[in-house]
Amino acid sequence: MKYIIIFISVFTLSITACKAQIITIEDFSTYSDSQKEKMSDGTYIKDVNGVLNKFIGTWKGIYNSNNYEFKIIKKNYSWRRIKSR
Repeated sequence: MKYIIIFISVFTLSITACKAQIITIEDFSTYSDSQKEKMSDGTYIKDVNGVLNKFIGTWKGIYNSNNYEFKIIKKNYSWRRIKSR
């Protein structure tokens, strides 16, 4: 019985400690520089409200007699499990 309680405790703690930190773009823009430096490497900044969709497309301009063209696209990334043979 003692081992079951210990197992359940360790399992519960491991689940709660392994959650990914997801921060919205709106929240990230309000962070100070010191807060941004303290963020862990696993922190994921996500555009959940579609704020960046208005920048998708082809942008053209002229600056100092040079023509510039930027093509901005949206890519969604997903993690896939790699199966070994």
